[in-house]
Amino acid sequence: MKKFVSVVVVTLFFFPAALWAGNPGGENNSFLQFQQEVNKAYASYRMALFQTNKKNQKKSLESAVSFQQQWQVITEKYWEAPPEVYAADPEWKATLVKISDFNALGIQEILVEKLSDAHDTLEAIRDELGDLRQRNQVITFSDHVNNYHEAMESLLLLGLRPDDISDKNLLIIREELAVLDYLAETMVQKAPAEYLGNEEFKQVINGVFSSLHNLRQAVNENSPDDILQSIKKLKPAYAKVFIKFG
Repeated sequence: MKKFVSVVVVTLFFFPAALWAGNPGGENNSFLQFQQEVNKAYASYRMALFQTNKKNQKKSLESAVSFQQQWQVITEKYWEAPPEVYAADPEWKATLVKISDFNALGIQEILVEKLSDAHDTLEAIRDELGDLRQRNQVITFSDHVNNYHEAMESLLLLGLRPDDISDKNLLIIREELAVLDYLAETMVQKAPAEYLGNEEFKQVINGVFSSLHNLRQAVNENSPDDILQSIKKLKPAYAKVFIKFG
C-alpha cells in the first residue's frame, strides 16, 4: 500500500484540472475506447484478486490467465499509439510491461499454490494503473474505490485487540471512520449513472454504509468486542463493491 489516507483526501480536493473518465471530450476518441477495454480486463483482474484471497487456486488461475490474455491485446494495440491523455507519459510502455510482468509472476505463484504471495503480487497492478492515471490527471470510479480500500486497510492494519481499545485508539478509530464515511459518500457521488440505476450496486454500496454504521454504533457504546467484530466486517462489505464494480 503506497499511499496514505491524508494524501488521498488532499488529492480528491486539489487534483488540478483532472480529467474525469467517462467525459474526456468525445465518444469516439481513443481514451474512451482504451478505458472500456481496460475496464473489461480489469473485471478479470478483480476476480483474480478476490479468488487468491479466497485461496481458490483453480478460479484464481482462470481469472489471472484471462486478464493476461486481455492485457496482451491491449498492450499490442496501444504500445505505439497510447490514448491522447497518456501520449506524453514517459512511463507509458514501462507501465504496460510492469502490469504484464506482475500478472505473470502472480500466475507462477498461483501454479505452485502460493496464493497469499500471488495476491500481494497482483495488488501491485492496481497501484500501477492508479499511478498511471494520477500522473496524467485522470480520475475514474476505480480510483474512488481504491481510495476507500486504502483508508480501510489503514484501520485493519492497526491490528487492534480488545485490550487495545483505549481512549487514544478510540479517537483514532473515530478519525478513520470519518474518512471512510467521506470516501463511501464519494463512491456514490462519482459512480457512473448505470451503476446508480443498478439494484445490485445499490445493495452492495448500502452494505458498505451498513458496515460503517455498525462500527460507529460499537464505538459509541464503547464495546471492544463489537468494535473489533465491526472492523473485521468492513472488508467483506467493501469486497462486494470491488469485485463487481471496482
